[in-house]
This record gives sequence, C-alpha cells and structure tokens, in this order.
Amino acid sequence: MKRNATKKAEGLFHLKVKTHSRCGRGAISSVSAAAYRGGTSLYDQRYGRRRTYSRKMEVIFSGVLLPEGAPIAFRDREVLWNACEAAEARIDARLFRELIIALPTQLSVEQNVELVTGYLSAMFVGDGMVASWDFHDLWSRPKGKPEAPLIHNPHIHVMLTTRTVDDTGFLGKQRAWDKADLVPIWRAAWASHCNHALAAAGVEVEIDHRSFAERGIDAVPTVHLGRRTAGNAKAWDRKRKHNQMARSARSSDSNSSSCERPEIERNARVAACTKQVAPKDDSLAGPTSSARSGDAQLFPVAAIEEPCDNCAGYQR
Repeated sequence: MKRNATKKAEGLFHLKVKTHSRCGRGAISSVSAAAYRGGTSLYDQRYGRRRTYSRKMEVIFSGVLLPEGAPIAFRDREVLWNACEAAEARIDARLFRELIIALPTQLSVEQNVELVTGYLSAMFVGDGMVASWDFHDLWSRPKGKPEAPLIHNPHIHVMLTTRTVDDTGFLGKQRAWDKADLVPIWRAAWASHCNHALAAAGVEVEIDHRSFAERGIDAVPTVHLGRRTAGNAKAWDRKRKHNQMARSARSSDSNSSSCERPEIERNARVAACTKQVAPKDDSLAGPTSSARSGDAQLFPVAAIEEPCDNCAGYQR
C-alpha cells in the first residue's frame, strides 16, 4: 500500500547576527539600543540622559530571560543594560550581540512567544547569557497602494550579553561565545524549533536554514532590503537591482534550455554585484585614524519614531 507523501510549503527563514560596540561604524549605547528596540524610555547613567522611544507602535511583546544565578534585578532592562555599560571600561568595548529573526506568520502571537522563549532558553540562556528580546509586528499596506491587502512581518530583536554573570553582577568576557562556527548551529537550531512548532500547530509549512547551493537548488537567491535611507541609498538600490535580476532569471527558466540557465544566473550575479572601484593611489592615502576618547560621545540620540529596518522593508 503506497503512502501519499505531500511536500510541505516552504516558509521564510531569516536569522541575522550582529555585534555592537562603543566605537566604529554603528557605535551605540546598549541602554539606547534597548530603549529603541523595546519602544520604551530608559535612563542612561553613563551619558546622563534619558533615551525615549515610547512612540514606537510595532512593539507588541518584550521579555528578559536570565540564566541561573543572575541577579533578579536584571529583569529590569534599565538595571540590566546600565550594569552592562558599567562593566565595560574600554572605549571600544563590545557591548552586546544582537540576533534579528523572522517569525512564522502562520503562528499566533502566543505561539510565537512560546517558540522564542524555548529557543532562547535552550541556545543562549542555558549557556549563561542574558537575553533581552522584543517582538515587533507592523501591519501596513505597500506605499502608493491603498487598495492592496494588509501585510506584516513579525520578527524579534534579541540582545545578548557578552559576559558571564553571577548573583553579584557581570564577570569576565566569555570568548567561547565569539566563535564564528556557533552561528550555523544557532541557525540550524532555529529552523528545528520553528518546524517543531509549526508541526505541533498543524501547519503544513517548514523552513530550511540552508542556502540554495547547500540544498542543490539552481536559483539566484534574493537579498534582504531593509529600509532605504539617505545613508544606504546606493547599497539599497544595488540590492533591489540584484533581486529584480534574480526574479527575472528565475521566471525565464521556463523559456530557457538547461544549458542556458547557468549563463543567465551568472550574468545576473555579475551585473548585480560588480562594483566600480577607483584605482588605489598610495600617495593620496592619509594617516590611519585611531580610536579617540571623543569618539565615545558620537551616539545617535534623536528619538527616531520610524519603524525599524525589518518592519519597514522586509514585509511579506
């Protein structure tokens, strides 16, 4: 007797890992970052100012998960991230690690909260990290299309500490958490947790953390756009052009022979990714700049009330 095996539809997988520090490109205060991601108001003791982002509308849930032995006071974000700032003396200190993860649209808010709590507890909090996370979801219509149906993009921002912790507070840096080979493990674990939650909810959808190449799929992958700003306009337009070419190459597959397809995809990649680089002239190079004590003051302090990059630009 034959079994009717039905192939499940494929859902969206997106998991991005970033590290934030006090200096360099994207320098930020961890208190300011926590206030912005949480859509709340926190007092930053290091810089003597209040960070207020309480008008943000897309934050629907926030939580803090503590490892065993951590101070109960760290459940308060203001206490937690001011303690993080106080523990770091270096001008270029790495303050926290951030994960941005897309959530399954097929699950309810409660189911997604349960999914995230289980994943963070198993992969990070169990290893000794403090996880401060925020659930964002914003329903909207595409710009210029008032008749289009509402779309949304549920996702989370997770801020992870970089130091071990006990009942007295933060201790030394844990270098084992910096290993690059942990990221594929975190990605695979998220796919596994999601697929288990989707199956438990009776949803015939599954996600896969592997790339097209790893799965043997002959297709050009698209890239995440995010929100277009004055600072990233050129890169954003380049990504959009790549996505358009990728979709065009994929749609033309039905009209192309198997021997033509690799050439189409190769041309799409080259056209989308090639940059014009000016020839290097060592005589024009200036002295290498180093971190200065004044650089620590260059933090974004304006209360930006726009949606985060993921809410604004990665909707589906």
